[in-house]
Amino acid sequence: MKPSRQSFSPRQKLRKSFEFERVKAKGCSYKADAFFAQAHRNPSTTIPRLGIIATRRLGNAVARNRMKRIVREVFRKNSDLIIPEAEIIILPRKKMRNLEFSQIEIKFKESLEKLSLLS
Repeated sequence: MKPSRQSFSPRQKLRKSFEFERVKAKGCSYKADAFFAQAHRNPSTTIPRLGIIATRRLGNAVARNRMKRIVREVFRKNSDLIIPEAEIIILPRKKMRNLEFSQIEIKFKESLEKLSLLS
């Protein structure tokens, strides 16, 4: 197992709307109580990529940004477990605010297993 990177690089982000639409249209989904995950295998990518959709329903900007930081950190810490051609979208839910980091990480790994994205 190779060591995980110490940063979340711009290459690892889904940015364009067509990238999000591709994952939504062609990917599979998994619904956990803390978040909703959608994933797609894109053979043209060489590293796993992540997109986060945090809507106003989650709370104010501080709460939304905190959840996005947590999701990015969980992804970064576990990126060595994910297949290189994976594109993942995470939609945090309100229940995520009450969970600790370790619980979110367990749920994230469970979702990767269900979506068959583990290498």
